[in-house]
Amino acid sequence: MTYIFRDPPNIVRLIAWGFDINPELGNNPGWIPGHIKPLSFVEHADCTLTKFVVEGTTVIWSGRDNFVLEQVVQHLLLDVVQGLQALHKCEIIHGDIKPDNVLIFPAGYSELAL
Repeated sequence: MTYIFRDPPNIVRLIAWGFDINPELGNNPGWIPGHIKPLSFVEHADCTLTKFVVEGTTVIWSGRDNFVLEQVVQHLLLDVVQGLQALHKCEIIHGDIKPDNVLIFPAGYSELAL
């Protein structure tokens, strides 16, 4: 069965992509001079799940009911599961699921970054 991967739910949208070549020696740690580095530009999110858990619980949710915070986190994780389902339906394996790859948007939903 063939699936069309167009505007999948809960997966970050790719705006543009390209390559960057580092012609200079020693300017950026981890770069090998003359090698090509892939670049991707995706839609802007407020923060990652990592930042939300570390800062959100102390800044955004201070003084609020823990039950409310638990419901928000459950909703965000359900968004991630729906994104994974869309990928798996197309036989795509993400391979790098981690809190830094879960982007949280102002409207209160999350998307999985590829």
